[in-house]
Order: sequence, then C-alpha cells, then structure tokens
Amino acid sequence: MELGVETRGDITIINIRGKLTFGDVPQFRNQVAEQMGRGKVKFIFNLSGMSFIDSAGLGAFVTLSKRIRERKGDLKIVSPQPQVKAFLEVTGLIKIFKIYETNEGAIESFESEAG
Repeated sequence: MELGVETRGDITIINIRGKLTFGDVPQFRNQVAEQMGRGKVKFIFNLSGMSFIDSAGLGAFVTLSKRIRERKGDLKIVSPQPQVKAFLEVTGLIKIFKIYETNEGAIESFESEAG
C-alpha cells in the first residue's frame, strides 16, 4: 500500500494505492490520526488506485469514520474501483459512506454543506 496526502484548504485528501489489508492498517490509521492531530476533520479517501481491500481495511474505514464524525467532521470516498465498490456494497457499508466520482465533486459537497 502507498499513501499520498494532499491538502486543499481545510480538506485532507488521502490517496490510497495498491492493497489495503490487515498488515497495512496500522500505517493507514497512523496517517489519518496524524492529520486529525493537526486539527483536520474533513477527509477524502481517494481509492482510484486501490486494487483491493480486506475486512481489516474496511474495519479501519468504519473506525476512522466514527472518530472523524465524533469531531464534527466527515469522510467521503472517491472513485472506488469496481472490486472495492462491490465489497462496499456486499457489506452494506456503501450506505454509510458518501461516494463521489472525483475529488472535485467531494470538495464541492464539503463546500455546499458549509454554506
């Protein structure tokens, strides 16, 4: 797994590439926790480069989503690949995450929610 982090205003975009599996979860959680420690509470997880996620990776999404929302923030998912999106659908998690085609669409939704 490779993580890339970029910031657009008060929004943190985490680009996840490769596989997010049990062994990668600590690194992933630490990266998000580091951003939250800086006061960041608006996140976009861009999954366009993610080829696979297992149950531990999905569990990390759920846990991090709860932590972010406890701090009055939100998490949006962008461009999940078909296999990843299917896993979200099968598990029912697609209902708790807002999914967008592009980073710009997710950013616009943050802006419209603030206004």
